[in-house]
Amino acid sequence: MPDSPAAHGQLIRPSTAPFERYDLASRDVDVSGGLTCEVAISWAAPSGLRFGIARFTPGRMSFVSKVDEVLVARSGRIRISIDDAPAVEPEPGDAVYFAIGQHVVYEVLDDFEEWFWVIESPADE
Repeated sequence: MPDSPAAHGQLIRPSTAPFERYDLASRDVDVSGGLTCEVAISWAAPSGLRFGIARFTPGRMSFVSKVDEVLVARSGRIRISIDDAPAVEPEPGDAVYFAIGQHVVYEVLDDFEEWFWVIESPADE
């Protein structure tokens, strides 16, 4: 189990006002089966985000669940609990994804217990 959510997730400190616009630079993500995908995303508002769990195999990806709860605090912090994902048995090598339109980011998880993805806004600093 990582010491903090950021150990598996991505901590983002946007330079713009909360939820106005965020940009995540391209990065490589190693997924099960040795497949690697390079991803980039930008988004405008939490209401347009989609969350879920994706399962990877070499050269292929399937979406196995949607996360059914996203909590947005007044500070602008978004907390997604994958424990709320229905009808899925997460396995090592699965990934949490969030997406707007065709832009998708994946994060591979080794341990799903009490894991959540945190996005911080300037209000948290």
